[in-house]
Amino acid sequence: MIDILAHLVSENQRYHRPDGPFTHRNAQIISDYITQTARVLSLEMSGISHVAESWKEKGSSLIQGLHNIIAQRNQSINLDVAKANWWDTAAVTTMNLIAVIFLPATYFAALFQTSFFVNLIDGLAAYQQVMIYAAVSITVTASIIATWLVWTRRVRRRR
Repeated sequence: MIDILAHLVSENQRYHRPDGPFTHRNAQIISDYITQTARVLSLEMSGISHVAESWKEKGSSLIQGLHNIIAQRNQSINLDVAKANWWDTAAVTTMNLIAVIFLPATYFAALFQTSFFVNLIDGLAAYQQVMIYAAVSITVTASIIATWLVWTRRVRRRR
């Protein structure tokens, strides 16, 4: 738009010269009016252009600010999810550890109650039976826990 106004002013000045085609007084008045109007419009367009650029920059800043707020909120949500997952993992690990501790002892208690073992160890004293049960249960439980610890450490190192 500014280019069109500049072209209009230059063409008007070309016709406004004393040797130009408009030598009549009314034509000169119209020519002066066109020149003045074109200059005023040019200045107004320049001002509007600066205002538009300013609004564009403000809008861009606002959009960037909104993106930052959204990113912070997403980060906060991700942190909450990570904490919840950690608590879930801790609960599952605790339940698994309790199962690993009690299941072998329960298994061997049930196994030693079968008729084969009852007849085999009937002659032993109760203390010896408890010691055999404890030795077998503790050994198996300890080996399961040790295997589990080694396995989890290897998995963590691979990550």
